[in-house]
Amino acid sequence: MRKLYLLITIAALGMWACGKGGEEVTGDLVLNELTANSTGDGVVLSWTWNGSGTLDSVVIYLNNERVASVTSGTQYTHITTQTGTYHLVGYHGDLTHQSNTRSTTPVSSSVTVYERSAAGPSGLTIGSDYKFVTKSLNDADAQSTVYYYYTDCVPGSSSGPAYYLSSPVGAPCNELSGFQITSYIKADPSFNGVVTDPGNSTYAQLNSNSTYALRFQVSGKTYYALAKTGGSVGQTVTLDIKVQTISGLRIIGQ
Repeated sequence: MRKLYLLITIAALGMWACGKGGEEVTGDLVLNELTANSTGDGVVLSWTWNGSGTLDSVVIYLNNERVASVTSGTQYTHITTQTGTYHLVGYHGDLTHQSNTRSTTPVSSSVTVYERSAAGPSGLTIGSDYKFVTKSLNDADAQSTVYYYYTDCVPGSSSGPAYYLSSPVGAPCNELSGFQITSYIKADPSFNGVVTDPGNSTYAQLNSNSTYALRFQVSGKTYYALAKTGGSVGQTVTLDIKVQTISGLRIIGQ
């Protein structure tokens, strides 16, 4: 009797460990590196199933909220204004397989820049972690590393009345020479989680409590960011900047 009980138990465990049709399904579900769609407003997810058998479906989650269920193919484009962490759950019968995670959360930095004629750094450069940091325009490597700078376009003065954040190439007052990087910026007053492409605009007049879309290149790849001003724009301005580290993706989130 005891032997019969053991045989029944072993058989039950074997059925539990198998997928449909008695096929045991084992392996890893890998969420590949996230990319942007051609218009920059969607996250392209693709995955690889490194296992035996075939998955019935793959369910996509963003911040643990269900996005979609895919029953054919290994790719899905998510049009969204939100950022966060994606993961997948693969299903085969009653069995589930969890994937790794991937993030679209932008990198944040807060910087205070000085008008070009004031006593402080007026340039902005980008670190290896995609965070903006300030830089003097007089540094030896400034011409090849400065992406934006702050100016009132009045030589020798920092009193305004207008202040601009500008690319060093294509500045509104042509006051710099020898600088190599062209970046883009444009006011984005209707920002709703996805920045507007700034087009060919290389500078923008800054106003208090306003939002601006940025576009620039790092190592030949295009990136987007959102910059916000606080309540004061004058001889100095503090910018809160969020950089989307997925090339070509304009989704910054709310």
